[in-house]
Amino acid sequence: MELCQATIDLQINGAFGVDFAASDLSAAQLEACCQKLEAEGVAEFLATIITDTIPNLCAALRRLCQLRRGSPLVSRMISGFHVEGPFLSSVAGFVGAHDPQRTKDANIQDSELLWEAGEGLVRLVTLAPERDRGGEVTAWWVERGCLVSIGHSDASLRDIETATSAGASLVTHYGNGCPQLLARHDNILQRLLYFKERLMFTLIADGAHLPRFFVENLVTVLGEERLIVVSDAIHAAGCGGGTFYLAGRPIQVGPDGIPRTPDGLYLAGSGWTQRRMDRWLAEELGWNKPRRDKLFHDNPRKVLAR
Repeated sequence: MELCQATIDLQINGAFGVDFAASDLSAAQLEACCQKLEAEGVAEFLATIITDTIPNLCAALRRLCQLRRGSPLVSRMISGFHVEGPFLSSVAGFVGAHDPQRTKDANIQDSELLWEAGEGLVRLVTLAPERDRGGEVTAWWVERGCLVSIGHSDASLRDIETATSAGASLVTHYGNGCPQLLARHDNILQRLLYFKERLMFTLIADGAHLPRFFVENLVTVLGEERLIVVSDAIHAAGCGGGTFYLAGRPIQVGPDGIPRTPDGLYLAGSGWTQRRMDRWLAEELGWNKPRRDKLFHDNPRKVLAR
């Protein structure tokens, strides 16, 4: 079985014990993580930071920028940043493993601080359209060449219409970041599908975030051209089971390598890298390499080139 040799990950929070948002992240740690990811076939990725206070998010972005400048490898591997939050739904289920107390309405002032801290390298922002009434903040990011993705959201059809009209073009880890129980017909999954001609959908392919049949249904409904596999890996990826902390909150990683909140109700990022997901899609779903190359390389390359 031939695995993909050059993958692009639009959402990776860390791996191999290294948390990209850690206040004590060192150059040696980041370099070692990038070396291991490169050895697994990752060509480039967006270092992802999740919901926190604006000062903490800005500090994390500045730290990553500084470390990136100091290493040719890190500079080559980290092609930009993905800011997932804090402009997300605070409602239980939709907020997922994010801290609901630190979510907030989208606004230009905070966006300017994040953009400046990221030195123009913020390439992707995930937000909930219902927290950006009128789409003003979405349009602001798009004007700066940044991709805006809908995630951790219970946006109405009108909210999604506004967001996509303002330039939102992606969906973050479709099928996740929402409650386990939803209304039968009028729910966020169906609403997002209604706008499938305007959006590309990222998904976490580890067999836990989405069951096999769901992934296969997505290919049938959306087609290969609208799907992207992201790892959403956290620092626990590649470390085995145990207790870890994500944005200061404890999570448990079981024998299956899947991080969950202590109550077991929510998944908390992924414990798999793209290499392991590539193998799962090949072995469990029987996908050929050309199809996997599209979802791991061609499609993410296409959206980053916009």
